[in-house]
Order: sequence, then structure tokens, then C-alpha cells
Amino acid sequence: MASKKAVYTLSLGSQVVSMAKFLPAKKGLILAGYQESELAPDPASEAARMAQTRLAVQELTEGLKAKGQEVYLVIGGQIPLIKFVKLPPIGDDQAEEIVEFEAQQNIPFPLEEVAWGYHILERSAGGQQEAMLVAIKHDQLSELNEAVEDAGLVTEMAQSSAQALYNAYRFSHPAEQEPVLLVEIGARATNLIYAQGDSVFARTTTFSGGSVTAAIAKELDLSVAEAEALKVSQGMVSLGGAYEEPNDPQVAAMAKIIRNAMGRLQAEITRTNNHYRGQQGGALPAKIILCGGGVALPYTAEFLQEKSGLPVEFSNSLQAVSLGKGVQADLISSKAHLLGDHVGLALAAQGKGSIKIALLPQKVEARKDLAKRKPNLIAALVCLVVLFGSVAAYHLNAARIYKEATAEMDAPLSELRRYDRSINQVERRIDDLSKVQGEYTSLTNARTQWIEILSALQDLFADPSQWTVDFAPVIDGSPVLDALGDGVEFAEAAQPEGGPPPGQFGPPAEPQIASIRIVGLYRENEQSQALIDSLVEKLQGSEVFAISEFTPEDLRNRVILRLDVPSDEAFASMFQLDLPLAKPISLN
Repeated sequence: MASKKAVYTLSLGSQVVSMAKFLPAKKGLILAGYQESELAPDPASEAARMAQTRLAVQELTEGLKAKGQEVYLVIGGQIPLIKFVKLPPIGDDQAEEIVEFEAQQNIPFPLEEVAWGYHILERSAGGQQEAMLVAIKHDQLSELNEAVEDAGLVTEMAQSSAQALYNAYRFSHPAEQEPVLLVEIGARATNLIYAQGDSVFARTTTFSGGSVTAAIAKELDLSVAEAEALKVSQGMVSLGGAYEEPNDPQVAAMAKIIRNAMGRLQAEITRTNNHYRGQQGGALPAKIILCGGGVALPYTAEFLQEKSGLPVEFSNSLQAVSLGKGVQADLISSKAHLLGDHVGLALAAQGKGSIKIALLPQKVEARKDLAKRKPNLIAALVCLVVLFGSVAAYHLNAARIYKEATAEMDAPLSELRRYDRSINQVERRIDDLSKVQGEYTSLTNARTQWIEILSALQDLFADPSQWTVDFAPVIDGSPVLDALGDGVEFAEAAQPEGGPPPGQFGPPAEPQIASIRIVGLYRENEQSQALIDSLVEKLQGSEVFAISEFTPEDLRNRVILRLDVPSDEAFASMFQLDLPLAKPISLN
């Protein structure tokens, strides 16, 4: 069923951006509004063309009060790629697979990089079918879609101008069966569209209104903008022969330049006619119908009629379109040849187009896919709600049972809590007594610890060839006092990088004597070095001094702080040891 709401169409040309508003009618359409905006024709402004397009779309949206509305896009020029491919005799169930294969062969881009669609044309007399393929790169279509969305519009779909023009022609001439050629001259390209009954063929050529402007600029040594302005204001196609030339020499020269440039269009038409007859099996057109902005030059129709020998007329796609209130009939009648793509697109929006190919930007395709899946998503959401409701009901019931069971246990629990408080009080009393016991134990041990230290030192230095001359407790790596009054200095214990100071194992909570520093002498004899090794060996087995886990490097750097080499001149040689205590002595 056709939609009853207004349809907005937007034509994104390379030089003119236009928008139309249509209302549905019992027969045909009602044109309720039309506006257009021209872009700069100078190729030097190509980098800013998309910015101009964005601004133009915003102006048209405000002018037709279309913000927030769905809009249908028609894309002209050389942006859409149109191909026609022959198909073998196939069933409808195989069509999509075969067409996709043909698309991969004929579209010069990977299919995942383009938005594309197809329409299968009627079978020929021999039973062979043909498919019309239309494709546009995703990045180009997405860029145009962004300009549309920035203006507050919502893209519904896009079509090529060739497809829209054919649909408009078939709608305006439903009974026409003779072959015709629709010539749409745009600013950047020209579409040649052959319509013969329900059969269609289209080809895009590089000849355009821009080609004519470029020829004028070159021959008359003008800028592109100056040439375009001169063409629009005074341009015409020279009739040639015995016709009188314009009085202005520049205008006369420009008319001849335009005629020569238009000769390219006639050559393209002749070449395409031959291809259409030879490769497509079509018939020569019985007439030519002109549309697009480039056909506005005076005597364009006369020139093509002279060169082709065919009757030429201007397109009027408004034959089946009524004008709404506020639409100026004289203004719209002068634009009738420009409105074919708008009419064709509006028909597609109403589901009345002969060729139904919709190109969707990726963002729009994702939105539509989500809309299709929305019922399933809603059903899944309902199932989840029911599932969570069931789980919630289960937990509520479990909570009720738990509450009842807890209530039954409250009485015995209250009795047990009373005993629990008594037990906690006893445990705290035990902890307090344990602390007191520990303090007494520490004091008792401290009474005998110095005796153990002295006894261990006596065992260490039992050999008569070595004896001690000084004994000093060490706190934080320094002796408590210097017992030598004759200037003998203690060596500083080496401290490993990143580690605690010598004799200190972890940061003490209070001042502690962590090691005992010994200064001694030894006599040189045959076993001098063996005596020191024996001393170290005894230290490693000691329970008073904690060096059992020391490495040889630790012994050299942290225990044996000094070991003089015996000499013949000295009675004895000095050594100095820093012996870490297994149990540090607190000073408190």
C-alpha cells in the first residue's frame, strides 16, 4: 500500500542541488514544493564542493521545512556505475546467485566496498534475460549521506538519476511503445537512456555542460567561472549554414565553439546507437527527449534534430503530476525538464517505479536491518523479562523460607551469643597474660644473653695466636662507644645496595643491639690464614651469632671488616669482625 505521508526527494548534482516535496494522490502525485541551489562551477573549488553541498542541503531543508523528515536521494553524474549483463535461462530461485556472480565480474570493485542492486528485465524472444546492475562505492555514498544527516534529514534510500528518469518517463507515458532516447545533459556527465516498452538500456558519457564551459574558457581565454557566466547569459548553439550570426563577435564566436563541442555529444549518441542495436538487440530510437540542466542552451534541440534526423522534444515529467497550493505554475513549467529525477524518485517512494533498485548507505542499511529484527529482539527481551521474573520469584520464595528458618533459630542463637560474650572475655584475658609472660621471659633471657655472648667469644678466640683487644655493641651499624682511647678506628661495615645496614635484619621497632664488633690481633705463623678460616667456620656453626646463611661475599663485605696482611716489621696483624646476633638485644 502506498504511503499517505509527504515524500521529500533530494537531487545531489555536481552543480545544482535541488529538493522537491510531493504529496500522494489517487492518480499520480502532487508537487507541493520545489527549490534548488547552485554550486560553484570552477573545478578549482573541487576540494570545497562537499562543503558547498552540505550548505546547500541545509538551505533547502530549511526552505521546505523538511527537518527531521525522511528523504530519498537521486545521485547523478558518473558516481553511480550502471552495467547490463546477459543471463542464461534460469529460474527465479537461481536469479540472485547468478546475478551476484555476474556483479563480481562486471563491477570493478570488491562487492563489500560498494552498495549495489539489480533489476531483471523482461525475457527476450529467445528466452534470454538481462539484468541491470547499479553500484556506488560505500565511501562516496556515506559522504553524501553525512551531508544529508547534518541537515537534520533521514536518508531512506538512493537511486541513480538514469533509473529515476526512466521511471518518470514510463509513468508519464504508460502507453508509449516506440523506442525513445532520453538525453540528460548534466554538469559532469550525460546519461543516454533507451526506453522501448518495458525494456531499458543506459550509458553514461563524459560529455557534459562542463565540457562546453571548458571549451569556451580555452578558446576565449577566460576563467571557468567567466566562461560559465557568459554561457548562461548569452550562450547558444550556432545553427550554421545560412543563418545570421549574432551581432556581438564574442557571442558569435562562442556559439560556434558550443556547436563544435556539441558535435562530441552527437558522436556519442551515434556510437551508443550502434552499440544498442548490435549488442543489445534494440531498435533505433524514434525520437529524442531532452532533460537535465545542460539542455537549456538555445537551439540545442534544433542542433540534435539536424544531426540525428530525429524529432527532438523536451522532457515533461509533470504530465501526471498536479501542482499544490503555493507552487508557481510558470516557474515550475520552466523547470519541467529538470524534475524528471524527482518524479521518478517520488514514484519509487510510493512503490510505483518500474525499476526497483534501492542503494543504501551502510548506516541506513544497519538501521533498516535493526528495524527488521526489532520484533525478534522485542520477543527475546520479553523472554528475558519472563526468565528474570521467574528467577526473581524463585529467589523471593527462597528468601521467605530462609527468613522463616532464621526466625526458628533466633531463640537458641540468642542463648549461644550470651556464652560467646563470656568466651571472648576469657580469650582477651588470656591474651593480656600472654603479653605479660612474654615480657618476663624476655627479661629473664636478657639476664643470661650477655653471658652466652661472652662465652661464645671465649670459645672463638681460644687459640693463643689470636686474641681480642676491643669489644663494642653495634646499633644501626655504629658502635655504641669507642673503647679504644689510642686512636684506633673501627672500619665501617659495607652495606649492600638496596639492603639493610650491617647487622640489621628488618627495621627494628625500638633501639636494638644487632651485632657485636670485635677488634683483635693475630700472630704470623704457618697456620695464620687457617686460624681465620677456622674462626669463620666456628662462627657459621654458632647459635649466638647469625651468619650461617651468609655467602662468602657477605662474609668478606659484612663480617670480616678488616684483615691486615702480616708483615715482618709488626709484632701482630689486626683484624676486625662485625658479628650479627641471632637474637638482637633491646635497650628498653
